[in-house]
Amino acid sequence: MKTAFLPMLAISATLANPILKVGLITDTHVTPKESSAKLVRMAYEFFRDQNVDAIANIGDIADRYFPEAYAHIRKAYDETFQNSEKPREMFVYANHDRIDRDNWEEAFQDVKRLLGNTNDIYDTIVLKGFPFVIMPQFADSVKYEEILKKTSEQFPGKPIFLLDHVPAFDTVYNSQVWGSRRSRTILENFPQIIQLSGHVHGSLRNELNIWQGGFTVVNCGGLAYWGGMLFGTAPKNKYSDEVIVMEVHANQVVFRRFSLSTREEINPDQPWTVTYPYDPSNPTYSPAIRKEKSQTPAFAQNAKLTLTPQGIPCSELRIQAPTATHPLGVFKYVFKVAKRDQQGNWIDFALKEEFGDFHIPPSQPRESTTMAFSSGHFAPETEYRFSVTAQDFYGNESSTLYETWKAPELASGKMTFENKNPMQELKFLSGLADGNPLPIEDGFYFHKGGNARLEIPDEAWDAPAGTKFRFTIDLQFKQNTNATWTMVLRNPTPLTNANARIHTPPGDLGIQRHVIEFTKRDKDFKYYFLLREGDPGYVKFNYVKVEILPE
Repeated sequence: MKTAFLPMLAISATLANPILKVGLITDTHVTPKESSAKLVRMAYEFFRDQNVDAIANIGDIADRYFPEAYAHIRKAYDETFQNSEKPREMFVYANHDRIDRDNWEEAFQDVKRLLGNTNDIYDTIVLKGFPFVIMPQFADSVKYEEILKKTSEQFPGKPIFLLDHVPAFDTVYNSQVWGSRRSRTILENFPQIIQLSGHVHGSLRNELNIWQGGFTVVNCGGLAYWGGMLFGTAPKNKYSDEVIVMEVHANQVVFRRFSLSTREEINPDQPWTVTYPYDPSNPTYSPAIRKEKSQTPAFAQNAKLTLTPQGIPCSELRIQAPTATHPLGVFKYVFKVAKRDQQGNWIDFALKEEFGDFHIPPSQPRESTTMAFSSGHFAPETEYRFSVTAQDFYGNESSTLYETWKAPELASGKMTFENKNPMQELKFLSGLADGNPLPIEDGFYFHKGGNARLEIPDEAWDAPAGTKFRFTIDLQFKQNTNATWTMVLRNPTPLTNANARIHTPPGDLGIQRHVIEFTKRDKDFKYYFLLREGDPGYVKFNYVKVEILPE
């Protein structure tokens, strides 16, 4: 059960009427269908009832450059506020708002016109004495810094609200891959900044969506869907209806989070509260400080794992773990698989994660979490050990649950490709096309980040649309930072992924097996294995196999 456990932060002061109230949404991804603007309309109606002074959309307003989408947003706003005072609108123009357009500045000017909006691509708006700096996603670095410097000089001691689609690197959740290193470097010079960001599509129930260090970052989630970042697992998209009402008081800024479907406040006893003038030497929302104060998740004393093979022969094994407890909900569960070697030692060789119950409303309790491992992970008559731990937002970990299993007869498919020596016999090239072989150092490829692809022969994928494939790869990573890579199977033309992004675990876990099962969408699709994003690191490929699975 989720209950408050952190000290209440100046709650008495937040009960007074705020000087300014602003509704915050982001990543609305509206399409030409008017129904896709439903959540935007619900947000406007909620903000109207909250009597906000302004509404800010932090970017990716439409899913692509869709003129009809901006018309739907304008209609929703005008109809919602036709009989009430209209709050000031602020829009950030971001990457999805220029997809299908060659020139981003021209595209953003057209988006501004289509929205009937008054704020420019770069703009500074002062509301009741508080500055809001609006930056486009592709802002010029020099201009970005000059505007912030000028604003900080004009408003000493006050918070500067920076509306900036991409969060600063390695601050809020998922910004290790999706964050901006440029803005992180610049913003370290401006402790007044409260960066209001989007882009990473997260739940506002995630406590990692506020961060403090040399400045403050608040991520506004996403008003459409969110997937999240899991190691070894391709997360599924989840519905997202959460918004923020930001209250500005005389000496603090309070971020209240709400679900639109229930209109209930999320963790109402613990709104995110930022005092100002901000002292970077005392960051309330520093991950390190919060890690020390956070309670460790706990399983019940008699908790056990349940292993359930599926089918005869076995096509997958399902591991069910009972729900652990934490006052704000468990952040994630880590499932590991080890196999016994000939000397009797357990060797870890697979890892998959699943989100806990933190993002699930308390009215919808979950009794257990299940993870499935394809039969492609196992060999018959081999003994395996499964372990599960629960983690909080900051990496504090519960005790470990263990269970062993001897694999029975296993389901397999028609093998179309197998390679036991991929380091010598397959090409690992830079970029999405053409490119150069990556250098090998001490038996590992050195991957500097960006895009690199392991090419699989086209004939491995010869099958009609609708065919179910299983791709198995054994590989070893050496990555020393949290900015890990992502893994996908990708068809080059058109660029189409077979699976959602799977994040690679940091550090060196030894040889790990990853199994990707998917249905081929087009008869002409051929896939390469893509490692992308992240920081420089090393990778070794040990084994690759492609199979066609039965219907």
